[in-house]
Amino acid sequence: MKTALFWDFDGTLIYANESFYESFRDALAENGMVLPAAELYDFLHAHVSWHNPDRSFTGRTGGLWWSDLQEAMKAFCLDHGLSAEAADHTAFRFRQIVTSSEIYQPYPDAAETLKTCHERGYDNYILSSNFPELPAVAEAFGFSPYIRDTLLSADIGWEKPRPELFLEAMRQAGNYDEYVMIGDNPAKDIAGGRAAGMKTIYVHPRPGTESTECDAIVGELCDIPGILK
Repeated sequence: MKTALFWDFDGTLIYANESFYESFRDALAENGMVLPAAELYDFLHAHVSWHNPDRSFTGRTGGLWWSDLQEAMKAFCLDHGLSAEAADHTAFRFRQIVTSSEIYQPYPDAAETLKTCHERGYDNYILSSNFPELPAVAEAFGFSPYIRDTLLSADIGWEKPRPELFLEAMRQAGNYDEYVMIGDNPAKDIAGGRAAGMKTIYVHPRPGTESTECDAIVGELCDIPGILK
């Protein structure tokens, strides 16, 4: 049986983080501005695509996805009193910081689990709500030799849990006997994958979510090869 494994990234292969908030905060601080966390979160929730899954942005992917976010960030900075030069630098530094592998931490069993699945004949794909530069981050963690492709919402134009994202990912991957979504988010990864007809494996389960409807629940990534058929 030919199987495609779709791996979520943030919270699944790497520890969950607040990278967009922290990168925005740090970029602003470099330009002499400190704002309440609530203001920064309000901006990010309004303008970062994965906080707005009901919106399609299929005509604004890749570089245009970045342009839209950075232009909104510049406008935010100007509204809060930064000069045009400082606003431009803040948007530039934000992108530079948030796409650096140095601010992320992979789970210790992530690379080895991907390798084991690859060696057993499974095709690994990363399917993530994330920025276009994510493949470079995955490469820094040693994931790339075991990944067939990286499929990203910023390149597709839909966000989890929209079935359009999962269906397009399956289309791009090609013909398989089964598709399996592996993730840490019951709503975005698991429910989204199931709605698109995928099998699902819920990893790193959160307390109180043990009843999540899925095909399997595992505590650690290294448990996954043992439950795959």
